[in-house]
Amino acid sequence: MNDLYASRGPFMPLGGDVQTNTSHSLIVLPAILLCLLILGIVIYKSDTIPVRIANEASQQLKPYPRLASVADVRGRSLVLQGTIDPFPGMDEIIGQLATINGLRRLDDRLVRLSLDPPYVHLKRDEDSIILNGTLSQADFDSVVSQIHAAFPYYAIRHRVQVEDTVGKPLWLEGLAKGLHVLDSVEDLELRGWRKRLQLNGRISDGSSQMLVRTMAASIVHQIEIENRVVEQASPDHPMLSLSANQDILELYATVPNWELATQLQKIAEDSFGLAVGRIELNPNLADDQVLSSMLSLLPELASVKDLRLMNDGNRYVIWGEVSSSRRLEKITRHISELELTNVIDSNIDVYKSSTPAVLTMLRYNKQITLSGNLPSSFVRDRLLGSTREIFATKVVEYSLNIQQQTDYSSWIEVWPEVVQSIPLDVFGIAVNGSRIFLTGMPESEGQSQGIALRIGELLPDYQVHNWMRVSPP
Repeated sequence: MNDLYASRGPFMPLGGDVQTNTSHSLIVLPAILLCLLILGIVIYKSDTIPVRIANEASQQLKPYPRLASVADVRGRSLVLQGTIDPFPGMDEIIGQLATINGLRRLDDRLVRLSLDPPYVHLKRDEDSIILNGTLSQADFDSVVSQIHAAFPYYAIRHRVQVEDTVGKPLWLEGLAKGLHVLDSVEDLELRGWRKRLQLNGRISDGSSQMLVRTMAASIVHQIEIENRVVEQASPDHPMLSLSANQDILELYATVPNWELATQLQKIAEDSFGLAVGRIELNPNLADDQVLSSMLSLLPELASVKDLRLMNDGNRYVIWGEVSSSRRLEKITRHISELELTNVIDSNIDVYKSSTPAVLTMLRYNKQITLSGNLPSSFVRDRLLGSTREIFATKVVEYSLNIQQQTDYSSWIEVWPEVVQSIPLDVFGIAVNGSRIFLTGMPESEGQSQGIALRIGELLPDYQVHNWMRVSPP
């Protein structure tokens, strides 16, 4: 018994042990294989899930390249990091990223910038594109590139101010396609802000609405488009196209006689400043009583911001904005008094800017100094002209700035009467918001109160602060 055990040695299996060990191995082996399979699946998924997240995020952000450029997949987290000029709907788009299958964390680290609004004024003439405005360097390069793509045979002349503090226009992505759609528009003029476009021009048929819808479809972001494109005037009637803004007055017309041409130019320039453009004569045109009546309306339209007036052969169309419903009612009443209600399509809206026109005037004997922020060069020239005429003395324009967002305020209309109410050699007047500040050296308290009372009558909506002091004897 002992010899038998010894001859097998200590590592020899006994007769009944072989079957038992084989069964144990068969049980353990599938478990090992299953673990290896699970481990392989885990490793595979750990490698493929981030790829799938990146692909899905890229697909969702494809229409929004500014977001795509700041998105980074890190494992199963999606990190948005960098600086961005926010656009409408951006936060909702970011929120949708959280629904990506397999994404564990959406980390929004974006720094949202608060930038000044951009502005572009594009005008197409016979052989060139004239470009003005304020843009960042990257957006300026993009605008020029897209204009070249849309109008390859036109030269570009520009006076664009490049500012790093200006935001990105929402209409920039898709501009080339949109401009190409507008190729058939004559006298094409486009103004663009951050999320708003304004189109001016003439077209030979009545397809302007369809044209604008087609253009809007080419723009990535949803924007507001103001359509001022009109059908060309009938060749048998006078033609009028008038555009007045803070930059310039443009006047184009075709009229039947020299007398009407002279009258039109004089009234327009008296109301808005010196004009560029041309007035042509066509003696074969029929006399137009409506155009003659329209001339009486032009001075009333001087308060309309970004004015556009055109006739389409059947009627006259007016676009623009005024600062109050009372001013709009005044224009509407004048249109009715001239019996033009049925021939004028008025698209004048009421806006309320938070930037009123401001002005400070200081007089010290033989010199007057003016400074402030005004809505247009026409207003500036009018204020300077009336001040020089009233006082017949040296007027120094210290800092009269033209700012696009500035209101056409009611004190501008009665400025000559206001300053004529101050018969002093030393005085100051400042208009700021809804307040007027008076300083100076009147001869008596009665004169001081009389000046303040008269200015209050001229500007009933303003609060007059009388800081004048009676000069010592």
